[in-house]
Amino acid sequence: MVLRRIGGLWTCIILSFFLAIFANFETVQANQLQIPTLYNTRDLVLELEATIVSNKDLTDVNVKMPLIQGQPLYCQGVLGIDALPPVSIKQEQAGSGSDSWYAEVHWDELPAGEYRRFDVSIKMRNSRPVYRINPEACLTVDPYAFAEYLAPEEGVESDHPSIINCASQVIGNARNPYEISRLLFSFVNSHMNYDLSASDNRRGALYALNSGRGTCQDYADLYVALCRAAGIPARLIYGLRYNTEEHGDLIGRRNVANRHHVWTEIYLESYQWVPVEPTYTYKLNGRKTISFDYYGTYPAHDLHIATGYENPPLTWNYKYSGSKPQVYFNVNEILRQE
Repeated sequence: MVLRRIGGLWTCIILSFFLAIFANFETVQANQLQIPTLYNTRDLVLELEATIVSNKDLTDVNVKMPLIQGQPLYCQGVLGIDALPPVSIKQEQAGSGSDSWYAEVHWDELPAGEYRRFDVSIKMRNSRPVYRINPEACLTVDPYAFAEYLAPEEGVESDHPSIINCASQVIGNARNPYEISRLLFSFVNSHMNYDLSASDNRRGALYALNSGRGTCQDYADLYVALCRAAGIPARLIYGLRYNTEEHGDLIGRRNVANRHHVWTEIYLESYQWVPVEPTYTYKLNGRKTISFDYYGTYPAHDLHIATGYENPPLTWNYKYSGSKPQVYFNVNEILRQE
């Protein structure tokens, strides 16, 4: 009887030991960086055809045109940027941790009525990421380490009482960042209605919340603000959105000057920055329905081509005599697949 009890005790001790090892292994696995699976990889070329003209003679003309302001390195990378003189390409370190590129152009003089053109070609490799997220691996992040992506900013009024109260009501008793981010994702898409007549001027998250209407900028501002109010690091990402089902494939040259788009990323522990597309319309049996095909990925036909985490304006300066000149600057954007 004593030997049986001792044998049973050793069995329990050994079993507990292996269970502890297994539990620790699961924890280690959950805390390891999980990378997305990449699909539909394409080598793309974005051609920028820029033209400037003035109604008066100008001298010492300088143009600085933003090209790329950081990249989502989990699914896209710049392969090269080509331009001919007088264009020079400048590369800088971006706050997002990846590089930024600008095109700078100088002319000693620009006679009135004379068009000047310069071209820039950006080659990039773009893939569709698919994240398979384990909610248990999504732990709460250190707020001090992500203070920049939890703080309010222009257009993202995450500290406004209305935004805070809305986030609180939507998430209820949820505490897991993955669950919270999906609840907020569902809310934004069901609350908002896409309105093409909305102004091009940025109006911000509070406007989007109060009006329930807007464009991709409004959807993205509201989602980022709600996530930040709920303690989830979030940021905007700018670029182009191209639907191959609606606009055709990229074998030919496609004008994408009117395909500018804004979407978002959230930071989930073990996965880092995860793309979330709050601006979509999915209908089932004629009714607007939430689709998580836009959370952590996008459909294969819905290309998202990032140009950066900031959207700085094109700038120029020049010298002139007399009254102020009228200067016109236009950029045509062409996308094709190599």
